[in-house]
Amino acid sequence: MNSQIKQHLMDFNPEYKSPEFWLEKLPDPDKTLLSLEEIQTLNNQLATTFTPTANPLDLEHLSKGEIGNYIESTGSLPNRVYFQGNILSEELRKQLETGQNRTNVASYTGNLYGLTVRRTSVRAYPSDWIITEEENDLEFDLLQHLSIDTATPLAILHSSVDKEWYFCLVPYYFGWVRRKDVATSSNKLDIVDYVEDSNCVIVTDSWFRLPIQDEVLLFQMGSRLTYTNRSGSKLVLKIPIKTKEGELSWYLAELEDYANKVSFGYLPYTMKNIFKQAFKMLDEPYAWGDLRQGQPGRDCSRFIQDIFKVVGILLPRDSTPQCSVLPNLSNFNQIGSYETRRQEMIAVDPKGIVLCMPGHIMLYLGHDKELPFAIHCLWAYSFGSNKSAQDEIIILNKVVVTSLNIGMGSKRGTFLERLSSVRQVTL
Repeated sequence: MNSQIKQHLMDFNPEYKSPEFWLEKLPDPDKTLLSLEEIQTLNNQLATTFTPTANPLDLEHLSKGEIGNYIESTGSLPNRVYFQGNILSEELRKQLETGQNRTNVASYTGNLYGLTVRRTSVRAYPSDWIITEEENDLEFDLLQHLSIDTATPLAILHSSVDKEWYFCLVPYYFGWVRRKDVATSSNKLDIVDYVEDSNCVIVTDSWFRLPIQDEVLLFQMGSRLTYTNRSGSKLVLKIPIKTKEGELSWYLAELEDYANKVSFGYLPYTMKNIFKQAFKMLDEPYAWGDLRQGQPGRDCSRFIQDIFKVVGILLPRDSTPQCSVLPNLSNFNQIGSYETRRQEMIAVDPKGIVLCMPGHIMLYLGHDKELPFAIHCLWAYSFGSNKSAQDEIIILNKVVVTSLNIGMGSKRGTFLERLSSVRQVTL
């Protein structure tokens, strides 16, 4: 990376990579921005923006036609896509569609729910195929919607033709989940009691691993788990597992040295907690849909989602709905010049602020030397140079702190010039 590009990225100040640098600029970083009661009100408001419901445990009925429509829309693909380096043939596309088993869809009447027993993917089709828009671009799998954590509740609506996948409603999303990763229950109260248990911990570390029976589970920031006992440096977690028949059961697992891994209940919604949680993920890998060629990671919207989960705020998945449901402090589409945008941005109080641009979302940190900065999970940006007619693509593939000047000189402009809105995570 040449010095000019590095300057646009970091402006040469290593202090920018410390949350304390940005917290010192705030007058009251320990101030609680929303109480737990206000956060619950906010979550209720956010949930109403997703049809039919953001919470799978609230789903009581869907008609056969509605389920079919959700299966169809979930599996929408561009006309020209690639599989294993070749254009996806009509025969293979038909094979994907056949796997959906749409001729056997039945109405859902709240009769089957589940909990995930490991971190798993939510897919556009009941398939592990990697489908891409560009030839051999394996990092962007169009079938990979997102990953969900261990102990995520879901409503099970339908099964694939090979019975290996469930079509489910998970929080804020429809998609296909591997059957082997789900423990089922016809008694919704079994799951409600678990996810609403007041004896809960929230994962505050970016990641940690825990041996469970014959595997090691991966837990991610924002995961919510129930515990049964704590003594000294040991915490006994109640982890969902499945019986041989696929039904929900429980396993008690000891988590040692848990103080830096979890909190008892949600952290207070303060900027100190928000910034510290965000910087725990600094330099960690970018992964479209939270999975890159089998390796876990985060994309830009999951990065934002995980930060706010720790304080109990349950944002939608994907940057567009995240931005659309939050209060808009400034509509940057109506602001023209770079200088006007810069002045407008540095006047914004960074408390609970996310920055939105088409296809991307960032956490605003504040400004330094009259430049606005953000921390975000970024795959790449364009860099323009007078020496070349073509923009250079600078691949970062990680969580970074940057000024909004990145993209300077490119045909698309700086991130500041591409901002569409400034949103606040509040009521």
